[in-house]
Amino acid sequence: MKSAANSHVDTLRHSAEKGDAKAQYKLGMMYFTGNGVDRDLCEAARWVRMSAEKGYADAEYILGNMYLGGYGIDKDDDEALKWMRKAADQGNRDAQYMIGLMYLNGEVLAQNYGEALNWLKKAAGQGDEYAQYSVGRIYEYGNGVEQNYYEAMSWYEKAAAQNHTGAQNNIGMMYFYGHGVEQNYAEAIKWLMKAAKQGDDVAQHNLAIMYCNGYGVEKDYKEAMKWFIKAAEQGNASSQYELGAFYQDGDRAVGQDYSEAMKWFKKAAEQGHSGAQVKIGLMYCYGHGVEQDYGKAMHWFKMGEKQGNTDAQYNIGVIHFIKGNYREAMSYFKQAAEKGNPEAQFYLGSAYHEGIIIAHDYCEAVKWLEKAAEQGHDGAKKTMINLKQ
Repeated sequence: MKSAANSHVDTLRHSAEKGDAKAQYKLGMMYFTGNGVDRDLCEAARWVRMSAEKGYADAEYILGNMYLGGYGIDKDDDEALKWMRKAADQGNRDAQYMIGLMYLNGEVLAQNYGEALNWLKKAAGQGDEYAQYSVGRIYEYGNGVEQNYYEAMSWYEKAAAQNHTGAQNNIGMMYFYGHGVEQNYAEAIKWLMKAAKQGDDVAQHNLAIMYCNGYGVEKDYKEAMKWFIKAAEQGNASSQYELGAFYQDGDRAVGQDYSEAMKWFKKAAEQGHSGAQVKIGLMYCYGHGVEQDYGKAMHWFKMGEKQGNTDAQYNIGVIHFIKGNYREAMSYFKQAAEKGNPEAQFYLGSAYHEGIIIAHDYCEAVKWLEKAAEQGHDGAKKTMINLKQ
């Protein structure tokens, strides 16, 4: 006696073999997912193609995706786009959203913000929350359109009403910055909490920052750490960095633990977080929790420098200075100073003032010390007071 599941597959197959496009699509999807049959991508592609060739929009969209990813069929971007467009022209919102993303990100299609907005709005108008979120981002950041926070908020609210956590997070941050709305930390917390409780790692990180600084809530490092951990465990590099800093400093919620600090800094650094790369470099430079090793320190600083981190550039100069390579040190200090790094500006100004490593130059000393002082560098402020006496 056949099971109900087998009977359903047989019925569907019978209809599909008779040319029913919807049945062909459903049978193809069963093979694609392995639901009720053994998963077979080639068989999935065969049935989905039959349905798509009859003009069934959902099948056209899926066939486009199969070409895009090479699922059971040779990867072919041109074929993918052809079938996506067929589906989109019939009003398939998933296809409209996908074409919009292709234009937005410059993948498969040349980047074109106007076309991206056109297609994304088509999908968004049909209630697709991902498209609504994407349209909101286009208006928030002014990608190819005039920046419009009110329009951004309108689209985010539509997506947030469907529990899109990215939109909820962005609404929270708009309240935080006062973009298009009156600044309101309490509202920011409300929206960030909605997204964070649903597992959105970006919202969890932002919520932790609110607790860390006491924005809209009483400052609470333990609560901040709880949310940093949730986000960090999902791979959020910024939260991994913050956790590393918590353990390194040892004066907020947890005691100092260089081993834990290194663990979290490395997780962030391996994802390309330049701040974490600098932190690891500093730990090796000064032997904090590890054996002092200028070579390893330089390695991590160089990684940060490649990403344009001026703290990394400054610290490369520090290592050269320690080793007596003064010309190299001054070169790195100057590069970092010109990019606005206050420590580098202070050291460069001090060097011109003292005239030991480089020739004394009062004007250059004042120029760089003033730049550092304007950024709040205490050492530069004190030196400027002494210079004026």
